Amino acid sequence: MKSSSGKIMVSLLILLSLFSCSKAENVATLNNPDLHADVVVVGAGGAGLSAAIQARQLGLNVILLEKNGYPGGSTIMTEGMFAVGSHFQKEAGVKTSSRDILLSVEEYHHWIPDSTLLEKFFASSAETIDWLESLGVTFTGVSFMGDSVQTWHLFKGKGEEYINSLHKAATKAGVNLMLETPGKELVMEEGKVKGIIAEKKDGTKLNIEAPVVILATGGYSDNPEMMRKYAGINPENAVQIGMPGRTGDGINMGIDVGADTSNLGTVMYYGGNLKGVPYGTHLYTASAFQPTMVWVNQDGVRFADESIAGRNFSYSGNAIKGQDKVYSIMNKANLDYLVEKGCILGTGEYTVTGTKLTDLYKEMNEQLSKPDSGIFIADSLEKLATLIRVDKESLLTTMNNYNSYCEAGNDEEFDKASKFLVSMSEGPYYAFALEVGYFTTVGGLTVNKNAQVLDLDGNIIPGLYAAGSDAGGLYGDSYDVVYCAGSQQGWAVNSGRFAAKDAAIFLGKE
Repeated sequence: MKSSSGKIMVSLLILLSLFSCSKAENVATLNNPDLHADVVVVGAGGAGLSAAIQARQLGLNVILLEKNGYPGGSTIMTEGMFAVGSHFQKEAGVKTSSRDILLSVEEYHHWIPDSTLLEKFFASSAETIDWLESLGVTFTGVSFMGDSVQTWHLFKGKGEEYINSLHKAATKAGVNLMLETPGKELVMEEGKVKGIIAEKKDGTKLNIEAPVVILATGGYSDNPEMMRKYAGINPENAVQIGMPGRTGDGINMGIDVGADTSNLGTVMYYGGNLKGVPYGTHLYTASAFQPTMVWVNQDGVRFADESIAGRNFSYSGNAIKGQDKVYSIMNKANLDYLVEKGCILGTGEYTVTGTKLTDLYKEMNEQLSKPDSGIFIADSLEKLATLIRVDKESLLTTMNNYNSYCEAGNDEEFDKASKFLVSMSEGPYYAFALEVGYFTTVGGLTVNKNAQVLDLDGNIIPGLYAAGSDAGGLYGDSYDVVYCAGSQQGWAVNSGRFAAKDAAIFLGKE
């Protein structure tokens, strides 16, 4: 028995030894680091630039890695950011508090988000506006989107000028910005961050030793596999707005070292989009954002109140995502009104409400020249049904019923406001194939209120932080545009600052 037991024990030790060796081979090491820093920030968008600048202001040595050949990420596409209690709101007579917003937002999200995280974000947001102004960022004032409260602080020159200001501030502060150098793999030692392996433009590895890494790579909007796995979206049937490179690098690096995730499948939808048509153009505004259109699905029937696109575009995205096919239908008279009188609903600051869509037909002709334009034109509804391949009788019934609602001033299906009920009894008819559109993913690594990343047991991973779209816990299943227009950009800046401030404490250099 002793001999048999001994053999079993030896075999187990050999197996454990082999397992340990195999595991060790898969763990990155930094035997000969090329560079040293207090903090490495991965991603030079709004979150990463804010984290890097704040860290330098606190006396930390910072390396900022960026995959693209320019800083800014998808923040370049933004129009403004959320804040509550700012001097802009006070000057505009906006009377709301961070507590009021917090309770409304938690109700909106069905109490899914971390209240301590939201509370700190909201309470810090006004001071962050002041901080950005001190860096040279210029705001034009405070506005709102849809039915939201006035919490949307608009950038002068939109995201491009905003990023230029942050880039200049980072350079002035002495941030070591390394373009075309993506972070690839975290290096851990005894459960703590030791550094990161990056990749140079020529493909060679760059070993950076640092006790703090802040992940701010912008989520995973450009990663088809992750979009299918976590968000349940087929990217081939969707349109995403943003800059390239958002392939989940930060999230995956965190998961690889044992980080937990929060609401990883949450996506910031903005409604429908005709594929190939840029967001905010006159054609986009006419085809996807007007309350007078009729939406039908693959069965030729309505499925929502079409005016929700203006009240809460996140909800309209949810509704469109739930259909196999979606077409927005308008007639020539309806489109002509938009050109001659102006759009009923605008698209943020890109096309302001009331703008005459004078480029509509020009942009439409350009789109029609493409092989798969997604635009269908017919003199009759019967012919239109054939073109868009929906049941003819269903479409005729849908449109006849809708026209009767317009005449009566009462939408018997979805209670769309009577002012948006415009009869389409005469052609020509236009159908625009809409696919669900989204700005960014907003689920990510689980963080606490200091942006520290937590592991699967809820413990802090020492030295690891996540900000912006790499950090989860802020949302339920939908963007909270009705209460916090610009919340994700506001979160990007604030979470980047939270990470930098806590890193200084962690390193004993507060």
